[in-house]
Amino acid sequence: MKAANVDKVHAVMGGFHLGPANPEYLQHTLKELQSINPDVIVPTHCTGERFIHMLRQKMPDRVVYSNVGSRYTFGMQ
Repeated sequence: MKAANVDKVHAVMGGFHLGPANPEYLQHTLKELQSINPDVIVPTHCTGERFIHMLRQKMPDRVVYSNVGSRYTFGMQ
């Protein structure tokens, strides 16, 4: 956020590659995402099911499901 000179992150998208991560690392990552406070989180398949499950539990209103071929359009507010 500092490098981009922005105060708000609208979306975090991608594969977070957390499948083999230990539970402490998953908790740390979740806390960091909560501190960033994005409007939308789009975890893709290589994020790992355990972390996607954590996101669904802790930030359910922000998780957007993704499939092959998904398209997203973000507007300016």
